[in-house]
Amino acid sequence: MITDTRRRQDRLLFTACFLLLVLASSSSCRRSSHQTAESATPTKDCQLDIIHPDKSPRRAEFLAWLKPHAEQMLDDFADRADEHLDIYIADVDNDGKDEYVVPIHAGSGNYLFMWIFRRAGKEWTLAKDVPFGEFLKDGHDYGNPLMKESQLLARFCGKTLVSFEGGDRPNSYPVSYLWEAGKAHVLCDTPWLQYQRRVFHELFERKLYDEAHGLLDGVESLCTSVADPETWLWMQHDLALAASRIESYNDCLDRIAAAEKSPAFGKADTTLRKALSDDRALCTSAKAKAAAATVTTYDFSWLKSEARRNPEMQIVMDRRFDGLLAAIVPEATLDGKSLRDALKLSIWLPEPTTLIDDRYVVLRGCEPHNCGNKGFVWIDTTTRQAIIMTGDTLASKTTSASNIPPEFWKQADDVAGWSPSDTIDYVDSSGKTKTIKVH
Repeated sequence: MITDTRRRQDRLLFTACFLLLVLASSSSCRRSSHQTAESATPTKDCQLDIIHPDKSPRRAEFLAWLKPHAEQMLDDFADRADEHLDIYIADVDNDGKDEYVVPIHAGSGNYLFMWIFRRAGKEWTLAKDVPFGEFLKDGHDYGNPLMKESQLLARFCGKTLVSFEGGDRPNSYPVSYLWEAGKAHVLCDTPWLQYQRRVFHELFERKLYDEAHGLLDGVESLCTSVADPETWLWMQHDLALAASRIESYNDCLDRIAAAEKSPAFGKADTTLRKALSDDRALCTSAKAKAAAATVTTYDFSWLKSEARRNPEMQIVMDRRFDGLLAAIVPEATLDGKSLRDALKLSIWLPEPTTLIDDRYVVLRGCEPHNCGNKGFVWIDTTTRQAIIMTGDTLASKTTSASNIPPEFWKQADDVAGWSPSDTIDYVDSSGKTKTIKVH
């Protein structure tokens, strides 16, 4: 009897805590912001429903018309007008009438080319007023890391959206347009931002911190000037928390500072203000510990194992790679992007991983569709030193410019084929850049 009573009490307590969490009305039943990104759980008013290629008789009718007109309508892609052509039928401009959308992907970069047709009796005319500009040629359609499929066309809150890819893969974000009344604008309303926060939370809970940060950072950059102030403040909290997980402590503190300087901060409720205060304490403490550390405690043994077992693997796709970046890449920017993102991009297409003397690991590769942008990572698994190169810049969290071992210079040349000029920029553990001589 005592056990049954206790079980009922536990169930009632769990239910009460769950309801309080959803309503965001109490912090007593919620894990602290140091542990989770679930504070002020976003509302679930609207879901994203992806529109898939049409399979109905309307597609067959349109394709039968398009084939003899393909050379005129599709230019160099006339030969694509066959039974395999994807055709979407949706009210793209939200005027109550369906359009016929033909997206074609081409080139080594799988670039997007897109045509939109409107029905005119028994024929179709090519829409001339499509407002998506450069995205229609040499752009990319967007697909987030969770859905694993294109979100080019989708329904959201009763409207059709067209979503293109913003930023650089793999940490890209949606640039989603709502086209209505003859004009298109990037969607930044509160339901949309709440939905993006929900996607962020899912990525965060799966420990995909880089992807979560890249998604919300891109959306926030598009919407800062028009976002609902309270939603924007919660986005700063989300981003600060993700930044702490990837050990980008300056970014974390910058997010909090921006939030506290916002006019909306003075009107924020105590839950939000406490979340930001906790974020500040977390990142301040972690940053101080990182600065005091004299050597990384990161365990590189998995890299050695993979180099022995599967040197051809795409290391950047391994779930452990983001943790490796946090351990070895200083917090800095390079050509407008974070140094860790720049490195990730520059070794995305890998060459075989090299293991030397069962001690040194060399990762190398280049950027997709731009193999002139090469990068590499050199690691001494015994001394736990690591030096990276991207954009002709060296950087390290573990090795000062005056303490670069001769093995690095030799193996960078022998294995990575890297032969720099007499001097090079070097980013140290504090994120500061200096010019050093090459040995």
